[in-house]
Amino acid sequence: MANNSPPFDRPLMPLNTWDAVIARLAASREETDPEKRIDLIIEILVNIRLLDKEERIPDARGAKGDIAAIHGRLREETTRTLDSLKSPSGEYLYYFRELLKKLPLRGGGDLIGDIRSAAEHFEEGRQTDDPLRSFASDLRKEVHRKLSPGILARYVKPYLGFILRGDRAPLAKAGYMALAASFNPASEDPEFTALAREMDEKLSYLWDYDKGDITIVKKNLESRLDLFERCFLRKEMETFLAICAAPRIRETHNLVDCLKRLISFKMLLKESCFEGRIGLFDYLNLDLDIGRLIFIFTNDLTNRHYETVTFANFKECAALVKELILLLSQKGIIPERNESLLRDMNEISEAGALDILKAKRIIQGVSITLQQFMQENIFSRIGRTLNGVLEIYSIPSSDILPIKDRFFNNFIRTTEFHAVSEFIEKMITFLNRELAVKSAENSLYGKYKIAELPAVNGRYDDFIACTWSPAPDRVRPFLGGKGNSLIDMNSFGIAIPPAFILGLPICGELSGKDSGSSGFRTAVRKYLVQLEEKTGRKLGCPERPLLVSVRSGAAVSMPGSMCTILNVGITPEVSAALEASAGAAFARNIYLRFLKKSLERTFFQTPLSSCLNA
Repeated sequence: MANNSPPFDRPLMPLNTWDAVIARLAASREETDPEKRIDLIIEILVNIRLLDKEERIPDARGAKGDIAAIHGRLREETTRTLDSLKSPSGEYLYYFRELLKKLPLRGGGDLIGDIRSAAEHFEEGRQTDDPLRSFASDLRKEVHRKLSPGILARYVKPYLGFILRGDRAPLAKAGYMALAASFNPASEDPEFTALAREMDEKLSYLWDYDKGDITIVKKNLESRLDLFERCFLRKEMETFLAICAAPRIRETHNLVDCLKRLISFKMLLKESCFEGRIGLFDYLNLDLDIGRLIFIFTNDLTNRHYETVTFANFKECAALVKELILLLSQKGIIPERNESLLRDMNEISEAGALDILKAKRIIQGVSITLQQFMQENIFSRIGRTLNGVLEIYSIPSSDILPIKDRFFNNFIRTTEFHAVSEFIEKMITFLNRELAVKSAENSLYGKYKIAELPAVNGRYDDFIACTWSPAPDRVRPFLGGKGNSLIDMNSFGIAIPPAFILGLPICGELSGKDSGSSGFRTAVRKYLVQLEEKTGRKLGCPERPLLVSVRSGAAVSMPGSMCTILNVGITPEVSAALEASAGAAFARNIYLRFLKKSLERTFFQTPLSSCLNA
């Protein structure tokens, strides 16, 4: 539920030392108002996240004192703060869980944060004219958006192979053909190569199910089996640790099974904590270990196993989203709408046939609900505290917006919420694409489907249609909406200007070689002569000028996206003749329309005045 209380009824202060953090934790323990207690936890969280990421925030956490002793005090204060609470709200647990991720109490460092930081520096450290800047930007976006196993194969390893061994093929295969062909690997700054090596090492470790990060988390869980025993879950956890092995969880259905078990553990551990079997500190630490596995498995499923959403796997994707909604409700996100969202997603996953419109309505509803909850309950509350904290550190106003953008980007992209949202958007994109296909099939000329684009091989007449003779059915799929409409209107007896249409295969052939092909010119000249005969006019003739419009079209209308050139055939001589017969304003307007469409297309939308001065 959104907190609409006044921003702060107490002064904010810098929390850039561990002594200040410990004091704030103690203050939160003494606070009796649940909402103010949450605000104190958020204040600590915001300070620590800023200190970890922003150089402009003065960090004095390691300035003096025995660090080991300070960390011991921090652990003691954290444990006392948590274990003093009885049945805290889901919102409090959500924020304290996020805080525990950032406190130096769990060991192991911040592997995912290190990968994200390396990707950021790999891009931001480059000059704007660096040939690799665009590639580095793509890599950073992929790390921030997905953090999937595919990043290694698509970006990191092709880059390292290119820079270290001069192997251009993998980089070209990844879609960076020009870069692979023109860039000199020897000119790359060694600093960026070191960052790529770091990403290679840490991403490989993160996704190594045999020896990587997952094995450390499993050992942590195994070392705390005594806590699971107190919750009557020891056998279940032992079974999970046994089946959560590399060969098995590489299979999609087994990985989904492990994810479901982990979500169940989160729910049962929470119940056991509230029943007093384990303390809140122990519960949240177990919950974070389980959450780490969930984060890895969720990213693997949504970005590798279900990288592409299809009709064949859509129900499986919907079933996965249902499990992830259940997970978010366990974390204090969307608890009020949990039952209705689960019911809607269950309806999709168990339906006999996929109703695309209904599925889109339901999944878009889930997406909107998630976004609204995060905006109203998480972003607004954290944002209010973030503004206050930046003010006490006297951050210049010009730096505030970039810092806030980085803060929220880094915050949200380390959560399951981000993975769920990205996956839902991918499902919506699939549904939109299928709806567009259905729309095209149900359009006026949807029955004319192109199975494959045939080769012309000089047979241009076979792929040209005109309004003065019947168009064979074999050419209709290649005429587009405009072309087919002209053919049909003419056959219905509607008075339209005569026209001829070049079919799509001709365009495909001309795009692959010189458009000045003699066969093509001969075919166009043949139909142009027929057009002149039908109109009684002649192209370029001042006395009886023929002016034509050259238009492009597709099976589905795409307004504004395709080229149209008006008044082709206008020349200075024709313009002079028009001026003499119809007036200077009319002739000038006709000429300018031709120039605007043809010259601006030629000069890539530059202003007409610039074209005329060129």
